[in-house]
Amino acid sequence: MGTNLKPHAASLVEQILVFKSCCRVDEEMSAATGLNPKEALVLIRLGGRDGTSSEDLARAAALSASRMSRLIDGLHRRGLVERQVDPANRRKVILTLTTDGRHALRTLRVAAAKCERMLKARIAPANRATAARGVALLVSAFQD
Repeated sequence: MGTNLKPHAASLVEQILVFKSCCRVDEEMSAATGLNPKEALVLIRLGGRDGTSSEDLARAAALSASRMSRLIDGLHRRGLVERQVDPANRRKVILTLTTDGRHALRTLRVAAAKCERMLKARIAPANRATAARGVALLVSAFQD
């Protein structure tokens, strides 16, 4: 399948799959850290919200609370995330990155920057803002 599909030539889902296979963001980040895409997303989102609750992080990552809980369990077992009970609300769990988690986040950001450079190299400067708006529109469709 070619990478120059026109918007009307394939379904949106098919175009997203083609995009994912062409840009290899998942593979780049996994190779750099050993994290799967959802784990990487959680770490990136937590990096900007250190000290947040798992519920707030689930909303920010557009994941269900149960899926977020499983992801946090795995990241905690790997020593990347710490969980603490919120002293103000004992039913609430506060998440923070460990030293290893911060290191993994830096590695993820380096891999993400490499992918970003690759994408920018393949998208004409005049089309980058349109591409960014399209991706933002897709993401916002699944949040809240």
